[in-house]
Amino acid sequence: MKDPLTAFDLTQTRVWPLLHENARQIQKKSPRALLEERAASKFIEIDLDRLHLDYSHQTIDETTIELLAELAQEAELAQFLRDQVRGEKVNTTENRQALHTIFRGTGRDANRDAWRQAEKSSEDMNSFVAAVADHELRGFSGKPFKQILHIGIGGSHLGQQLVIEFLGQPKYDIRFLSNTDPIHRFEIIDDLDLEQTLVIAASKSFNTAETLYNVAQLEQAFETRTGSSQNLVKHLVIISSKTADDCPACLRHFRIPDFVGGRFSIWSAMGLPVALCHGPDQYKAFLRGGRLMDQLCMTTPPMRNPAMLLALLAVWNINILGASSHVVGTYGHHLRSFMPFVQQLEMESNGKQSSNDLQTAVPIWGGSETNGQHAWHQFLHQGTSRFSVDFVTQIYPETSDQYEYRQVANALAQSEALFHGSTEQHQLYKNLPGYRPSTMVFLKDLSPESIGGLIAMYEHKIAFLGRLWGINSYDQYGVEQGKELAGYYEVALTSEETFDEKIDQRMLRKIKKQLRS
Repeated sequence: MKDPLTAFDLTQTRVWPLLHENARQIQKKSPRALLEERAASKFIEIDLDRLHLDYSHQTIDETTIELLAELAQEAELAQFLRDQVRGEKVNTTENRQALHTIFRGTGRDANRDAWRQAEKSSEDMNSFVAAVADHELRGFSGKPFKQILHIGIGGSHLGQQLVIEFLGQPKYDIRFLSNTDPIHRFEIIDDLDLEQTLVIAASKSFNTAETLYNVAQLEQAFETRTGSSQNLVKHLVIISSKTADDCPACLRHFRIPDFVGGRFSIWSAMGLPVALCHGPDQYKAFLRGGRLMDQLCMTTPPMRNPAMLLALLAVWNINILGASSHVVGTYGHHLRSFMPFVQQLEMESNGKQSSNDLQTAVPIWGGSETNGQHAWHQFLHQGTSRFSVDFVTQIYPETSDQYEYRQVANALAQSEALFHGSTEQHQLYKNLPGYRPSTMVFLKDLSPESIGGLIAMYEHKIAFLGRLWGINSYDQYGVEQGKELAGYYEVALTSEETFDEKIDQRMLRKIKKQLRS
């Protein structure tokens, strides 16, 4: 397989100048005229088993749709995904596969060894979950586990929290400790009953500074509150790509393979807290939802393909229309952690330079609605920046009350107002310019299949974007230098070492003076 970093150049495609010309023509049309043109078109929505996408409020016409579909064909997006699933080393900079999909059963025939690893991991995880639930496994004092403390950060934290919250009331009182701030740590662990707390330390590399620091602090808490730091061993579960011999002593060790990236690892043993909190059957259904999305994204034509559609619209909005950010607004409390998850997934995956100087990933921001309507929506409606929006909302059953319907009503209203605007007042301070593009993503239920499909859809979106922009979505070299410098500063702040050529001496002297005063 050719290196995806050099195999495709978006700017050299036949449709590239045509897309720019199409954008100029669209600017001459009103939003209502665009809607009327597309009124009879079937290419304004995608209706799936558990998801429904409506992109009628994107600033596109029939020509745009045809050109974007051709772009997908030129870029061979479907083939790129099939190559990834088949086990090609699409993570070219690290010479690795990106086979997180194998844990949801996709590509098992092409990757027998990887599939056997995934099956064994699943069996071990289910056995552990059952042992905890049946009180066969207990803490150092013989008491069963009733609480879970999950220690991890970034890709080892955000997906787990999202899925657990989405699926409703968990079986255990679970807390997530990611930050090294002592106040945060105190709030999380102060009222835990350590004798009945299962501790999960999740880090693919198991050298993540924040995670190791918090494990050490918890060890100290066990020393202070239970009489021995060694008591932690009978409570600690480690999930890492390292072997058990290379990790601290623990109750149970789960290993994830190198071909699973951290931010794509919820499908592997990193999903243990989901299986604990909602049971193996729910977790299997979550994997099934991801697998169904995989199949759809590998076989469906571009404008009926949800992940491909989102990627193509991102290129249209960012590279053609000049959007400088992308908003993710979620209507529904179960989705409150979705925006931070997507933010990390997209910005860590695609926040990279391309060889053709294209704008790649833009800032992802937003959050829970309708709170956002009283925070950033003024900016959306009347601000001067260009952006695009995904509104993600739950469609409630007929038994829902008026307050739940109000969430959906607000989502629909915001999409409508952003697109159409309002200039009838002939007063600048009341005008809403309109033409602000948004896509509606409706979840038809709160099932594990729905959240599995939703996550897989966004995973494939960022992979397709990586292909289109000529970047590798599966490495993250950009975060490493900051980690290295943080280590230097930490030593310099607590010793006489200065690392003259590494760090800012003026800033170091100033901070040390403040700390000593």
